[in-house]
Amino acid sequence: MIDCPRIVIGGTESGAGKTSLTLALVAALRRRGTRVQTFKVGPDFLDPSYLAIASGRPCYNLDGWMMGRDYVERLVARATADADIAVIEGVMGLFDGADPDSLEGSTAEIASWLKAPVILVADVYGMARSLAAVVKGFATFERKVRVAGVIANHCGSVRHGIMLAEALQASRLPPMVAAVPRGALPELPSRHLGLVTADSRNLPPETLEALADAFEHYSALSEIVNMARSAPFLYVEAPERKRIAERVRLGVAHDTAFHFYYRDLLDDLEDSGCSIVRFSPVADRNLPDGLDAIYIGGGYPEEVAAELSANRRREGLCRLRPPRLCRVRRAHVPLPGNGDDGREATRHDGDSPGRDKDARRPAGAFLRQCDPQGGFPLGPCGRERPGSRVSPLDAHGKPRRR
Repeated sequence: MIDCPRIVIGGTESGAGKTSLTLALVAALRRRGTRVQTFKVGPDFLDPSYLAIASGRPCYNLDGWMMGRDYVERLVARATADADIAVIEGVMGLFDGADPDSLEGSTAEIASWLKAPVILVADVYGMARSLAAVVKGFATFERKVRVAGVIANHCGSVRHGIMLAEALQASRLPPMVAAVPRGALPELPSRHLGLVTADSRNLPPETLEALADAFEHYSALSEIVNMARSAPFLYVEAPERKRIAERVRLGVAHDTAFHFYYRDLLDDLEDSGCSIVRFSPVADRNLPDGLDAIYIGGGYPEEVAAELSANRRREGLCRLRPPRLCRVRRAHVPLPGNGDDGREATRHDGDSPGRDKDARRPAGAFLRQCDPQGGFPLGPCGRERPGSRVSPLDAHGKPRRR
């Protein structure tokens, strides 16, 4: 059963400010002593790292495209069992997803499945009564989705925020629950996939305090909590986690170079008998003893190319032989001595070797169906499977075709 109050932070578009405002909301709630369970919609490794630090709990991804409804509901039921509130950060615009004429893969789909009210974030720079038209469109576009409140981000002044709130009230639309001025929130570091991965250096306690202070000052936090409490109980079968005896030692690369992992995947591996042993390809001279397999997630290895190349322990990875499995995903792995900038890479997940010339360009995430061919390690071939791909953008900000 899902009986935890819950709220979805959705946006009118990408770049409206969802991540900073979600972090600010979570930091403010946690400072009040609230146990906050965070979730991130879609295939994302970066935002969850921030939400985990802000909440002090693991953040889980909710992906209707790849997971399906039953899995999403069971995951939320399990993860919120000991939480006071669930805060779910959306992806892109509220209705953006895998299909142009349905909710599939969108934030709105997750909100409808969980019957969670939505707080709509809008960038209101240069906007007045037109905000009411935008909000009316979002609030009436899909009957399965309930927009409960609005956050006006990047307001020009206090008077601007008041005018926007009056415009919503006059049109009998969901109320404004926060009017956040430009520059009120501390900036978060970013790079080519969006944010950099969070750690204690780029998301220190001082930044979280500043985020919480701003949200407390500019929002009606108690009203947002009441909206979350309006979410109904959902009767979902969520079996307790049962771990079988450990039978496999799985080495998981985890450091500044490799750290893109979905938390529920690691949970499932542990439940299935994997003893997870973390190691650092950057710093460790040797692999941990007794490994049966290794898993190298994605990350930013190009940023530490010199350190990886200098660490001769990497040769130990190359010497693994069947039946041991080496799985590398969504990473550009630097090879010693290749390329004038240390970014000659071996591309994985089906791409051929090549120079990563777009290492510092922004990237867009796309939902894709794949048809596995021979040698696929995770099941039979010949059946399409959902997945995601991150593609570089060209100089005009559009996805580069391959």
